[in-house]
Amino acid sequence: MSVEFYDRHSEAAVISCFVNDYADCYWMIDMLSPEDFYFGMARTMYQVIASLHHRGIPVDPVSVMGEASTDEIKEAFTKIVKTRHSVKKVRSYIDLLRAHRLRREAFKYALEMKEQLADFHSPEEIMGLFNKVAHDISSLGIMRDQACVDSRAIGAELLDRAKLALSGPPPEVVGIPSGIYELDQLTAGFFGGDIVVIAARPSMGKTALALNIANHVSQFAKEPAPVSIFSLEMSAKQLMQRMQASYAGVDMNKIRKLTLDESDYKKLESAHKNFRYENVIINDATALDIDEMVSILELQRREFKIELAIIDYVQLVSVSRQLQRNANRAESLGDITRKLKRAALNLDIPIIVLSQLNRGLESREDKRPLMSDLRESGAIEQDADTIMFIYRDIVYNKEADPTDAEIHVAKQRQGPIGTVNIRYEAATTTFRSRYGGGGVVGGTPQKIFSAGNSAGIVKDLSSSATSSPSPKKVKKGSRKSSSSRGRGADEVIPPL
Repeated sequence: MSVEFYDRHSEAAVISCFVNDYADCYWMIDMLSPEDFYFGMARTMYQVIASLHHRGIPVDPVSVMGEASTDEIKEAFTKIVKTRHSVKKVRSYIDLLRAHRLRREAFKYALEMKEQLADFHSPEEIMGLFNKVAHDISSLGIMRDQACVDSRAIGAELLDRAKLALSGPPPEVVGIPSGIYELDQLTAGFFGGDIVVIAARPSMGKTALALNIANHVSQFAKEPAPVSIFSLEMSAKQLMQRMQASYAGVDMNKIRKLTLDESDYKKLESAHKNFRYENVIINDATALDIDEMVSILELQRREFKIELAIIDYVQLVSVSRQLQRNANRAESLGDITRKLKRAALNLDIPIIVLSQLNRGLESREDKRPLMSDLRESGAIEQDADTIMFIYRDIVYNKEADPTDAEIHVAKQRQGPIGTVNIRYEAATTTFRSRYGGGGVVGGTPQKIFSAGNSAGIVKDLSSSATSSPSPKKVKKGSRKSSSSRGRGADEVIPPL
């Protein structure tokens, strides 16, 4: 049975309403585009109407006849204006036109996918193709009016949020907390839709800081939440060693070299029993491109309710297959950061992106990083909402205090910039507040997305583990939300 992806009556009805009842439905003209019309004459007539409308000329039978460029178009308008249609139904006609347009586009892409699927073998490749098709169709702007927001409703929501200040002391951290007091005071936490860049030279602790934040969010926050970690440089086992060391407070080298004493083992055993395994998801497939990564994030947001994602690190993310042959590295990185930003907005989660720095800073006397030190910095600077640099003087000055560390917030779209001084414990790869505590933990994740298993198939590693309590229901750390996240009970409130 053949299916027709068009409706001649609806196309004629929409044109008729725009011409005969312009005053009542002019605001719906921009809901459509010429491509939403299947028939060539209807498309041409819509272009005449849109041209008049955009020039501020009211649309009516006289103006369209004057604008029509051929006798054929004039004849078509003459027939259309003689047939009246209910203005009350014009929106349903528009929805039908757009539905048919979507069907036509989907059918076209389905034919293209049929040809391409033979060249895709892994689940990751197929998921990436699906994600690209969905993105291409959404980019057509067929449902463009759905992007409009009710500004009055947003204003009322913001006023209700401001009213919370009158009901008691303000929350210490409005967004998702990092677990480091000084940093949270400067940033107010991480917010849904934000791209947060953590950049540093090697050995400064980029991965350590990201894991500390992930551990706090998934374990010690007032409302522990699932976190997704994409590790493109280290294996899941290497990450877990760091997490175990940080959680248990045991020297990581002892864990790696198996030089533990009984006290160390008991700490690890206690950590294993108390760790919320269900809140940590590691993805260590190194061959993922950006489209596949976004597909996995969408799956994990839907299935596991992740509230934070971490990418370690952005320069190792592969560009989408369509750009691999033609784009230079700067263009490729721009494509990657734009897609990550779009994913953060669509999923309403913060995405922490680790980044390398150029070697040029090594030749400066002051080796504290600057924005210009970001490798392929243009796209990162533009798309990032927050950019943080880590600096530890001990890396360059062997006489410095090995526990001294700085986090410089060089960009913060919604807040101030500045530098916070914190502590770093190298043995356990843990950044902490100078006031004590720090709320960072680590452990063995229950769900691991590894090579050949990264399209959403979960390996359950908890069968031999002590069961952990179920995670609490999570509220989004979104700028749109009035809910807040506090620090864990282990954190020490600094003296006033």
